[in-house]
Order: sequence, then structure tokens, then C-alpha cells
Amino acid sequence: MKLVDCHERYFAFPCFSGRSKRKVFTDIVDRVWNRIKGWGEKLLSIGGKEILIEAVIQAILSYAISIFRLPKSLFEEIQRLMARFWWGGNEKIKKLHWCKWQWMCKPKANGGSGFRDLETFNRALLAKQSWRIFKNPNSLAARVLKGCYFNNSNFLDISSYKKGSFVWNSFMWGRAILDKGMQWKVGNGKTIFVYKDNWLPRKNVSFITSQPLLDQNCMVYQLLTPSGVWDTQWSRNYVDDLHIVNHRSIHTTKKEDVDRWRPSDQGKLKINCGATIDSNKRLTGVGSIIRDDYRRVMARSSHRCDVNFDYTTVKALAILKGLEFSRDCGLKVDVVETDSKEDFKKVNFKFVSKMANRVAWNLANEAIVAWNLAKEAMVSVEDGFWMDDTPFCITHMVLDEC
Repeated sequence: MKLVDCHERYFAFPCFSGRSKRKVFTDIVDRVWNRIKGWGEKLLSIGGKEILIEAVIQAILSYAISIFRLPKSLFEEIQRLMARFWWGGNEKIKKLHWCKWQWMCKPKANGGSGFRDLETFNRALLAKQSWRIFKNPNSLAARVLKGCYFNNSNFLDISSYKKGSFVWNSFMWGRAILDKGMQWKVGNGKTIFVYKDNWLPRKNVSFITSQPLLDQNCMVYQLLTPSGVWDTQWSRNYVDDLHIVNHRSIHTTKKEDVDRWRPSDQGKLKINCGATIDSNKRLTGVGSIIRDDYRRVMARSSHRCDVNFDYTTVKALAILKGLEFSRDCGLKVDVVETDSKEDFKKVNFKFVSKMANRVAWNLANEAIVAWNLAKEAMVSVEDGFWMDDTPFCITHMVLDEC
């Protein structure tokens, strides 16, 4: 067996890369194109093309994109080849593409074909590799990288290294997702920085937002009394964050702090309520729309009342009718959203708390969809309820949100 100084290729990829990363991975494009040329002569159904794209073409990239950050131009070229194959084109004939490939990458429930966005998938796989390095520090890959780049620190604490290898910079690109989604579970508080780390159990902002009054390197354990409870003097200084502590969302223990992935709102339902008034005809219309955590529409309703209330009372009526609708559908909603803070004054929170976990206000497009349902109720003779289909008056708005 001949001894060589360095292997030029390993698993079909070069061990060294130059300035042009695209040249390194041109073989992938060639492999994809050779596959597509072989299929172009066959008569394939839409279902057959879908299986070939998902099971063959996208699988060709799996190993490479789990280790390296591929150039965006390379993804665009591969997606052009897939789009040409999908719409029936070949080397000689270019057929019309009826929609952008980005739309094809949307979930089927949102009107797409469920294909993967290659660049997003690339980053997700690199984030998964970064998670493995963090959770398995004794693995060979983690120990090699630690010796090269973060010998005296933690994988999540190390900043990007300009002179790092191509693989290391790829992992840093994927680790950015972990930086956004990681959150500390407070134990003894000895490894968590008060201002630098995410440790407050809030959905959007999980770090201290008040004006810093302590040293930037202050640790969480310094905010505790010797008995292990939160120091009231610190709580008074951070009024915006006081409710987090008072609600006992954070429990200190003698155990070590744990860095974990922040839980999402998967499985939760949200209802948006809207209302409109016609004072001349003394009519009131209310509408509601229920969505899941992926913003998919689960149910919609519209209801007309032959009464003329003030607008705030009508908005409270919309919340009432929406909750009754969700109960009749057997859907337990977690969040009730409306487009005005004034609605809360008329709401019986004891009643709402029995049917939902919290009430919030939001000026997003979901409230406009509910308002359009309420407007449709004004011209309808009967109340409207939809579970599987979408009424025409809001179809374009629902598709625009997908």
C-alpha cells in the first residue's frame, strides 16, 4: 500500500478547498443533471416526478449539506434544474414555469408541493451537527474541534473565527440558529450571565430588557439570597421583568444550570375575532378564524346580529361568539387575539379563562381576515361555519399569508 501525504478526496469530496467553493461542488450539479437527463425521455406523472425529486435529487445533496455550507448560486442552479424537470422541459425545450420554485417549497397545506428549500435545509442540518457537538463533547469530532478552536471555552460561547476552516465556518453558520433558540434552565445560577444569556422564560425576549444596573459579567446566582429566593431589591430595579419572577416561572435549585432548546408553541391553537357595524341598518356582524401553530386555518365562522351596540361591546361580542364556536367545534384554543386593547374592558376574564389560556391584541393580518368574515356576515342571511373549505371572501388573504 502506497503511503501518501494527504488524500485528495474523501467520500467524493476534496479534503482542501480553494477560494472558489463553487468549483469544489460542481460534481453535485453534474450528478443531478445526469439523473434528470435520464428521466427526461420517460413519461412521468406529477406524482412520479415528485417522488424522484424528493427521494433522489434532494438525497444526492444530503451528505454534503450536512457538513458544508454550499454556495447559494449552486443551490439556485440545482433548483433551476429541478424546476425544468418538474414543468416538462429538457436540454432543447424550455417550457413555461407557472409559478416560482419558492412557492413550490411551501407546505402542501399552504398551497405548495412540499419540496425542501435547499439553502434552508442546509442550515438546518448544520445546526443539527452543531447541536451534536454541543451535547456530545466527548465525541471524536467535538474533541478535534475543541482542540483547534475553543480549547478553553464552550462551543456556544466561542465567537466566529475568521481563519477557521471551511467546515468550522459552516458549523458557525448553523450554530446561529442555536443562538436564537437556546435558553438556560436555571439551577444554581452559577454559569448564567444576567445580561448576556437567555434565561427568562418568555416566548419572544428571554433576556433582561431593562437598563443595566449591575456589572455586565454579573451572574444569576448573585441575584439570590442565601436561602435561595430572589432578592427583592433586584426585583424592584427591574420592574419590566418582575412579573416573571413573581409568577414563579423560574425555580432555583442546587442542580447545575442546563442549556436547552426553547420550547415552541406547537400544538396550540389561536383564534382571531373581528366585528363590524352598520348603524343605518342596525346590523352587527362578527367573525372568527382559528389557526394552529403553523398558521394553517382550522375553522372559520361568521355571525349576524340584528342589534346595534357600540363598537367596544360588539368586539367583546365577537370574542364571545368566537369562543362559543371553538367550543362547538371541539377545538380548545390557547390564545384569543383581537385588534384593539379596548376590547379587554368589556371581556369577562373569568369566562374567557375557562375556554382559553390568555387574551392578546394584535394588529396583524389575521385580524383583518376575521374582520372580512364579519363583513361577509352582514350580507348573509344565515350564519356561516367552515371547517374544511375557505369562504371566497377571504381565500386570497389566506393564500397571501401562506
